[in-house]
Amino acid sequence: MTTSTRQLADQQVKRLFFLETRWGLGGGTVFNAYLARKLFDLENLTPVGLSIDPTHPDDTANFLKGLVDFPIHSSLKQRFTRRRFLHDAYAVIRAQMPERIIFTVNSKTCEVVRHLPSHVVRIGVVHAVDVDNVALAGCYSKHLDAIVCVSQMGLDMLNSLSPPPCCPCYFIPPGILLPEAPLKRESTGGHPLRLLYLGRLAEEAKRARSIVGIATALRERGVPFQWNIAGSGPEAGFVAQALDELKVGEVVLIGNVSHHEVPGLFSKYDVIVSTSDREAFPLALQEAMAFGLVPVAGDAPGRVSDIVQAAGGFLVDVNNPAKFAEAISVLHEDRELLTRLSEQASQAISEELGWDCIAKRWQALLASPALQARDEKAWPRRLSVLPCLDKTLPDRLMFLQSIGESLASLIELLIDGHIRRLRKIYYRFKKS
Repeated sequence: MTTSTRQLADQQVKRLFFLETRWGLGGGTVFNAYLARKLFDLENLTPVGLSIDPTHPDDTANFLKGLVDFPIHSSLKQRFTRRRFLHDAYAVIRAQMPERIIFTVNSKTCEVVRHLPSHVVRIGVVHAVDVDNVALAGCYSKHLDAIVCVSQMGLDMLNSLSPPPCCPCYFIPPGILLPEAPLKRESTGGHPLRLLYLGRLAEEAKRARSIVGIATALRERGVPFQWNIAGSGPEAGFVAQALDELKVGEVVLIGNVSHHEVPGLFSKYDVIVSTSDREAFPLALQEAMAFGLVPVAGDAPGRVSDIVQAAGGFLVDVNNPAKFAEAISVLHEDRELLTRLSEQASQAISEELGWDCIAKRWQALLASPALQARDEKAWPRRLSVLPCLDKTLPDRLMFLQSIGESLASLIELLIDGHIRRLRKIYYRFKKS
């Protein structure tokens, strides 16, 4: 990039702040970190901060280390009142003085960005597609410059609000983690198919109990298979007990898998099984397809159906476990088809949803005239807190929540203190 081009790019997009205050190392943080990294690689913006509420601080730090090289703020967790929380969040952002802020839409982030100076360009990202979250985005839209939905379903819900949102709304899917090098899957011959379920074990939306029916149907068909279930949730106990009673030893629950372990996990399997009857954005399914796993999925409306059909995968009746087993049986009997569909799945995802492609879509959005940096105004030292727009975030609720967190921390400290004292007594006794 020439000096003049770089100067022009610096004029177009400068200081950008990412804000996430709910999930810790969850969807919002992963999305913000990868987007910041890719936009930084395009050399036309300077990320100046990622602020998070670390539910699992060690995991979050390990994930972010080396991925982003700008300040990470993780001090927004325990605050006794909404006023105190807003003051602290404002101070963190003010220290960086960003010209733009990209944030995950939730009740806390919306209140924070609403209090920023008027020259700051504010872009909300809707991840959770539910009635309350979409309504929240609509409620705060008059304080935003743009709303980006990561699923078409979310955008449709947003546009159907009455009254409609007060700012432009867009659909840009999140990028998908791609393998570092193209994968070439060899035919596994007559060996059992290696199946993977990756996701939350819940009946609502995920229909996790279908796993038992599918495994039973596969056994009845005489299809040899090995099926690992990666994830946890309220139905984990039911699924484990049912499989144990049916003596279906081919299915193994392996528990949660950390984000950095996912690429290695995908390399061990042939087929990704999705039993969901609705998905706003099937991230796990699409990441698995990027690594060449052939999808066998229920006919959930929206993104699942579109992407599976585009890749030539198997879309079956979500209410019929026998149809899942039938599709898996076809792949077992025709390993050349399995290899061909594996290549198609990887190609379909890589061309549309690689982070490089998605970052360029964000680059184009940020370069639009409506989202250009405005004349910078002063950042007040002290925040003048406004009445809360979202009634689900009253001071009393935050106070009670923070009291609970503080008591939990106090109990933890007391236990640690007792353990240290017991260790001292033990070592004194040992020496004597």
